[in-house]
Amino acid sequence: MALYVNTNVSSLNGQRMLTNATNSLNTTYQRLSSGLRINSAKDDAAGLQISDRLTSQINGLNQGNRNANDGIALAQTAEGAMEEMTNMLQRIRTLALQATNGTNTQADRDSLQKEVQALSEELTRISVKTTFNGEQILAGKNSGSTLLDSKGNMNFQVGAYAYDTLAVDLSDGFSVTQMSVSVYDDWSERRQFAVVADDDPRIEGMTDGDILTAGFITETMAQNLVKGSSNQATTLTDPANSIFEKEDGSPVDDMDQISAAAATTDPDPVVYISGAGVQELMISASETDTATTNTVCSTARTFLKEMFGMQIKPLDPPVLANATTLTTDTIQPNIIFDVTSFSSAQSTLKFVDEYLMVIDAKRADLGAIQNRMESTIRNQSSIAENTTDARSRIRDTDFALETANLSAQTILQQSSQTVLTQANQRPQIALALLGGQ
Repeated sequence: MALYVNTNVSSLNGQRMLTNATNSLNTTYQRLSSGLRINSAKDDAAGLQISDRLTSQINGLNQGNRNANDGIALAQTAEGAMEEMTNMLQRIRTLALQATNGTNTQADRDSLQKEVQALSEELTRISVKTTFNGEQILAGKNSGSTLLDSKGNMNFQVGAYAYDTLAVDLSDGFSVTQMSVSVYDDWSERRQFAVVADDDPRIEGMTDGDILTAGFITETMAQNLVKGSSNQATTLTDPANSIFEKEDGSPVDDMDQISAAAATTDPDPVVYISGAGVQELMISASETDTATTNTVCSTARTFLKEMFGMQIKPLDPPVLANATTLTTDTIQPNIIFDVTSFSSAQSTLKFVDEYLMVIDAKRADLGAIQNRMESTIRNQSSIAENTTDARSRIRDTDFALETANLSAQTILQQSSQTVLTQANQRPQIALALLGGQ
């Protein structure tokens, strides 16, 4: 075997092995001290990418669950307010039942109306004042609440990824006025009225309310509502905005023809009023009385009171002349229930049931979304748990393995150090050879 002094291969080999053992030991120390198997990309480049993606999913699922819990809190706030609104509507219904009893005098009904009015106004106040995080949640999409999107939906980000959302529709407000919009928008029952002459003996001595309750409408009353509006503009003369419909559903836009027929036709000509017609009545009744509009406003209010159990206080300022659609901006908050007459109390009784259906339907939506969110939370908690387990196997330190590596690499480091010391002594043999000469 050759003996070299300038190149000590054994020493180089010992240095390399000592370096390897030291590097491995450093990695083991880092893993044991951090608890992570992957401390930098060089430890496991693919594993780092996978574990980061799993971390994003886990963080998203956990935040989604927190979002869902916030959504449940909001839904419970809204549903709690609606529960109280339901209680008040039930009380109004009870008062209406009491008011329809024939033993009550007008003074009795006026007294009952005081509580009905207070409850009606409180219904509207609750719809406006129920807030979450400082924003209205029951006042509808026109309330300006930043919690609702342009369509009046409230969206909850409950998943880990974009557009993984749940939504609840809160576009319809829940004041008496706004619920009236919902009731009459969906109202399919048409009211029928026989048009009679003002001097028809069948209505002699009757008030306007009695005439309407009996199923009649006089020519003058009908003409006021069809041919003009409270601002004497063309709002209600437009056939599309007519209060009344004919039997075939077409608008009654010329009451003069009906009036002429009333004198020659038997039976009486018949007109109908639909949900859209009720909305136009609300607009007309909401106007502020003036010298030229008092008759129309009063007629519309009488109609609404006796037929639908509604009182509407005039707006200030009045509705614009071109207002052709009932909105929350045009007549809120002027509608209250009415029980001051037998017929209006009967109508209130009937339509309170419709209002209850509006609230009950939304309470059902809110209850369903709460249950759905709770299911989402349970499912995502399970997913997060199992995903965390998968990430742990990729990212976390296996202490049993690393402590074994620590022992092995420590021994290798020490042995490499010993071997290197011995290897560095080998060139000394050359001196012995030189000394022997």
